[in-house]
Formats: sequence, C-alpha cells, structure tokens
Amino acid sequence: MIHPDIASHPDRLAIYQQVMQTDGSPRFAEMCALQSPPGTKNTERAFMQGAWRQMEQMDPKNRDTILADAKKAGISTQGKCFKSGIGHWTDPAAWVTSAEDVLAVAKARNYEVSGVVNHKAIDKCLPPKRVKLAPDIVKQQTEKLLAREPALAEKVKKNPKKLAEVHERVIATHSRKK
Repeated sequence: MIHPDIASHPDRLAIYQQVMQTDGSPRFAEMCALQSPPGTKNTERAFMQGAWRQMEQMDPKNRDTILADAKKAGISTQGKCFKSGIGHWTDPAAWVTSAEDVLAVAKARNYEVSGVVNHKAIDKCLPPKRVKLAPDIVKQQTEKLLAREPALAEKVKKNPKKLAEVHERVIATHSRKK
C-alpha cells in the first residue's frame, strides 16, 4: 500500500517507483519519496528548529516588541524561544530552551499538549464523591441518638471504636433508601 501523499503527487510517485526498482525496500522508497528520513520528526532538535523558525518568521516589528516587553519584565530571552501556547510573552515560562521546558510547564499548569511533547491534562472537574449522608448530619443525628440513649453513650465513652457502629446506624436510619 503506497502512502496517500505519494500516490497523489506524480513527482513523489516517480521517485518511489525508481527507488523500488533499484533497492526494493518499500520503507526506504517511502522515505525518499516523502523526503522524510528517520529520526528527524519528534526530536529535541526538530522541536527547537521549529521554534527558532517561528521566531525568525515573525514580523520584525512584532518580534522586537515581544523581546522588549520580555526584557522589561525581567526575562532573559538569550538562547530561548517564545511559545505562545504556554503563555504571554511577559511570562517567563513561555520562553523555553528545550522540549523538556514545555513538558515541565504542561505538568505544572495541567496543560494538554501533543507533538514532540506529550502530556495529558488531569480533569480537575471530577464529580463530587457520593456519600450516603452528609457528615454534618451524621454528627448531628449521632449526638441526638447518644443523648436519647445514655447506655449507648456510655458504651461509646468506654470504647471509642463503637462510635463507627453508631455512625453506621445513623446513616442506615436517615439516608435515602433506594
């Protein structure tokens, strides 16, 4: 099966066919036709080259403004690239020297990132833990029960572990029945 990017471009298809005739390896022919040698994607070097390229392709006026504002904010931009997906240019964390810097910020700020750097954000909006009866109601009803039944209160005083049994009894009595 030929890669769709090769099949749709006549020049790439010609290169693919020529390499297949001489070498016979489909993977090597695909790499030649796509001009994508192994070890160049998703590497630290590729990440930083892309980051530098982004900085270089910025409008010079905008780049100078960003650099000046970062300098005013006390950020050393020497040897660093600005990644707008991380933060504002006055945010020191948005200026990175490696993909590892991006990962550290993603972990610290719970960002979801994918590409050279991959980090899955943790959903902090989890549903609340279901309880059978609110703790304050359990406490209130336990106090009422112990006040009504002095013998039970005496057992709890002698053995504090009995309090858990009283809590279970209160929950069974006052919680919603299914």
